[in-house]
Amino acid sequence: MGSRILSILIIFFVLPYFAICRKCDQVVKEVSPEILSYLGNVSFAAPGPSGGSTWTLYMKTTAPFTFIGGWDVRVESDAEKGIVTFHNADEWVVKAGEEISFRFRIHYAPGTRKIPHVKSLQWEKWTICEGTTLPQKLESSDRKSIRNDLLRKRKNVYEERKYGSKSDNNYVRP
Repeated sequence: MGSRILSILIIFFVLPYFAICRKCDQVVKEVSPEILSYLGNVSFAAPGPSGGSTWTLYMKTTAPFTFIGGWDVRVESDAEKGIVTFHNADEWVVKAGEEISFRFRIHYAPGTRKIPHVKSLQWEKWTICEGTTLPQKLESSDRKSIRNDLLRKRKNVYEERKYGSKSDNNYVRP
């Protein structure tokens, strides 16, 4: 009886407290950064049970983005406003404390001054995280680096078309 009361207290009071106190960069790990995009790994314990066999997660970003896609989730978005809605791809009832995890890739436009980091997550009626400690603006050196990477890729494509692929045996570069 005592352990049951303790588990109920933990589920309804302790888990939501820790979920609310977290910054979003602790819940969403940004990995595999590429030119103008990154992969986000989302992972958190459900603070309560889902309302049925489907669940909804609302995400806001710190800046607009151009595209977002996900794995193991259905995605709806308003890119200009930086708002995304995720739904579970398969039907299953989530219990309190159960792990929810999925991945997404988000793209942003060249010339962007702000990276679209995750600003808030709300799962069903619970706030999972708010705020971020990640830098909000691209430094001028980052913008130059992105520009240089794009120019280098463009040059490589041009040279490949002109002189052939480096993997070809006939590759000759002046």
